[in-house]
Amino acid sequence: MGALEVIQITALAATLCNAALTVMVLARDHRSTLNRIYMAWGIAVTLWNLGVYHLSRDITPHEAFFWAKVLQLGVIFIPVILFHLSMVIAQIRAGWIIPALYLVHVGFAISLYFNEFITGVRKLDVGYWSVPGPGFFIFGNVFYTGIIVTLVFLLYRA
Repeated sequence: MGALEVIQITALAATLCNAALTVMVLARDHRSTLNRIYMAWGIAVTLWNLGVYHLSRDITPHEAFFWAKVLQLGVIFIPVILFHLSMVIAQIRAGWIIPALYLVHVGFAISLYFNEFITGVRKLDVGYWSVPGPGFFIFGNVFYTGIIVTLVFLLYRA
C-alpha cells in the first residue's frame, strides 16, 4: 500500500468517524447549545477530512479546486467554532466577540467563492494542495493565530 492509499483510507475513516460522532452527540440532545456548537465543529472537521480524501485522489485540477474549497471551508470555521465551544464549556461569557468572529469567518468563506482565499491548486506527489491567496494569509496570520492564542490564555485563566 502506497502513501496515497494510506492518506485516502485515513481521510475517509476520519470523515466517517467525525460525521458519525457528530450525529451521535446531536441525537443525544439536539436542544443543547453545547451539542449544537459541537455539531457545527463536527461538520467543519468532516468537510476538512472529505476535502483531504478527494484531493488525494486522481482527479482533474478543476475538480481538485472545488474540493480544495470544501476543505478550506472546514478549515475556516474550525478555529472560531472551537473558540465558541471552549467558551461554553469553560463558562466564559464572550459577549459580542463570538458573533463578530463568526461574521469575519463568513467573510473568509465568501472569499472562497471569489478565489481570494485560495487562488488554485497544484499537484504534488500526495495529491493536490491549495495555492494560498491574500485571504488565506490574513486568516492564518491574524485570525487563526489570534483566536488560538486568546483561547489558550482564557482557558489557562479559567
